[in-house]
Amino acid sequence: MVADALGAAYTLSGRVADAVPLLTQAMVQATARERGNRQWRGRFLGEAQMLAGHLKEAHALAERALAHARERQERGQEAYALRLLGAIAARREPPRSSGPQPTTTRPSPWPRSWGCARLQAHCHRSLGTLYVATGQQGQATPSCPWP
Repeated sequence: MVADALGAAYTLSGRVADAVPLLTQAMVQATARERGNRQWRGRFLGEAQMLAGHLKEAHALAERALAHARERQERGQEAYALRLLGAIAARREPPRSSGPQPTTTRPSPWPRSWGCARLQAHCHRSLGTLYVATGQQGQATPSCPWP
């Protein structure tokens, strides 16, 4: 668990080159011991992989995390996995604004109802950034669509 926390801290501080191997090692060890939620760890590793520019690996990890969260009905983890998928789509060249990206293609009431206001704000900001990157400035509005 220390490696997970340190890897997440490295990712957030921009030390992605340090985060990726640390988070990869933590995930491998958890898998070998069949301990902990590997998909939860995969979300952190996916974030680090995305920031390192490894979009294919990040996408695979985010998809697995999403499937796992939905299977277990872990709504908070589902929301974070969806946000990561949207962020990955926005980083592709050219950015992609279509496809199954619920957090980036349409507003949803679930983040607020789950107490995820901070995540909701991040998703809304990402959506605006994606619209601008794909030439859809008219869609990028400063007002929040959620009640």
